[in-house]
Amino acid sequence: MAVPLIDVMQQNHNGGLTGLQNLGNTCFMSSVLQCLANTEPLTKYFLYEVYLFHLNSKNTLGTRGKLALAFGELVSELFVG
Repeated sequence: MAVPLIDVMQQNHNGGLTGLQNLGNTCFMSSVLQCLANTEPLTKYFLYEVYLFHLNSKNTLGTRGKLALAFGELVSELFVG
């Protein structure tokens, strides 16, 4: 059962548990991912797994939800541990 998005946006969150470590020349990617992960509405959308109800796994032109799943895992690791 999907949680209404408005309910998710109204919940408080205390920030992440960890950051990202750069591997060689990944500083630009790390900074973008950290900016996205600290955009509160986007983070809540992934942290409370609302995105799972919006995946389009049948779209042959896209990643079939793999990118969203990977970002969801990253957000979970950053904020839940």
